[in-house]
Amino acid sequence: MLSFSSARFSGRRVSVFRADLGLRTAGYGRPQPFARVTAAAYHVNLCPANRRFFSSGSGKDSSTVDSAAASPSTAKESDPKASFIEESNKTLSRRKTVYFSSPKIGSHSDSANHSDSSNTPNMSQLIAIDQGTTSSRAILFSAELDVVKSKQQDFEQHYPQPGWCEHDPEEIVSSVKECLKGLGADKASVAGIGITNQRETTVAWSRKTGKPFCKAVVWLDTRTQSSVAQLLGGEGHSGNKDKFRDITGLPISTYFSGVKIKWLLDNVPEVKKAHDDGDCCFGTIDCWLVYNMTNGARYVTDISNASRYLLMDLKTKDWSDTCLKEFGVKREALPTIVSNCDDFGTVSGEFLPELEGVPITATIGDQHAALVGQCCYEVGESKNTYGTGCFLM
Repeated sequence: MLSFSSARFSGRRVSVFRADLGLRTAGYGRPQPFARVTAAAYHVNLCPANRRFFSSGSGKDSSTVDSAAASPSTAKESDPKASFIEESNKTLSRRKTVYFSSPKIGSHSDSANHSDSSNTPNMSQLIAIDQGTTSSRAILFSAELDVVKSKQQDFEQHYPQPGWCEHDPEEIVSSVKECLKGLGADKASVAGIGITNQRETTVAWSRKTGKPFCKAVVWLDTRTQSSVAQLLGGEGHSGNKDKFRDITGLPISTYFSGVKIKWLLDNVPEVKKAHDDGDCCFGTIDCWLVYNMTNGARYVTDISNASRYLLMDLKTKDWSDTCLKEFGVKREALPTIVSNCDDFGTVSGEFLPELEGVPITATIGDQHAALVGQCCYEVGESKNTYGTGCFLM
């Protein structure tokens, strides 16, 4: 049964958020991108205060998650529409409170004397990047969480064979860069950047050159059926799609990044050689973007994206030796798993001089971000979003 607070009027809920966030959009529309970019901006400021959702730390923090469970007043319980509007307004207010209470707002300089406000830059804006399946988007938020400006850019979809879907990893980076340029923001006014991304889509690139070996295998690609068949045929596990579920929580499927990595190792000689030589980096789009935005300084993936590899042990929140062995993947070819609110490095001047030094403080998979954007903070709450696919979580 779907929770009233998360599932009811799901389209109109985001329309309310659109209006509250300055987007001034009426009707139902497509909720997912707006829900998840809101969450990406929200998470930028959860990090400095060490308040985390979907984190690799100690779990939910009572200062945020428990307060997010506030229910509509008893007087309005008889009016679902009034209760819904009141709840949405309370949620926006909580987000602003978290934003303003963050010590990150004000400066990201390590050398400044922060007690002298006259010497502190007015870093009152946030940037949320939404890297999706068919387009990239960047939104600049004000200190009041109003949308100052947004920029979106489509990129090409490649279908070389039936059931295959590929993206050019460098075109994805270029589209994000162009969106950021289009915002017209500068490092003197931006406190931090949050990223939300299409999950599972897998990139393989050279550690030495930073260049991809081939196009990215997209989450909806089904070429990996042969890899699934190999995994299902392992000794003692013939046909058991749940052989790794106790470790990863996931079934064996063409969907997940680990299976795509196995296919690349088995079918792309350049990837296999680089992997054997210690020159191959695998990663999902969050990892690929952070790597490029920091000019290779940070090779990490957040816990929400890592959980979709079919390689992460849910108990240890690290790559599983059992899974790595069966998939034939070296640990050093995978990124370090970190919290979704963490130190992801700073934007390099080589990537974008206008934002050089701005910290990247949050990444989160798109559907996890949508859970936050749709205010699903408690066990049993659900959301449904509509983008390239329809996702119920």
